[in-house]
Amino acid sequence: MLHVFLQQGNNKVAEDGQLPMEMLQRDLKSVEKSYGQNVLSLTLARSQLRKLLDNPEIKKFLNFQYADLLQEFTALVELESL
Repeated sequence: MLHVFLQQGNNKVAEDGQLPMEMLQRDLKSVEKSYGQNVLSLTLARSQLRKLLDNPEIKKFLNFQYADLLQEFTALVELESL
């Protein structure tokens, strides 16, 4: 974000060495707003992945065709927290 601010030709950063507080607060609110949705999406995706890996035929196929992906998927499913 700082580099974008500097690229826009705003010299305020160079003058006082700080970003305006309004920009920091806006960025924080944006992150807070998307965090909950992102965690929910990841939780649901992990749940679906777990169901797929519980199917022996799918697991066998992945092991034969995409062993590297199976290893990564298994690691994701076994995580205790995101």
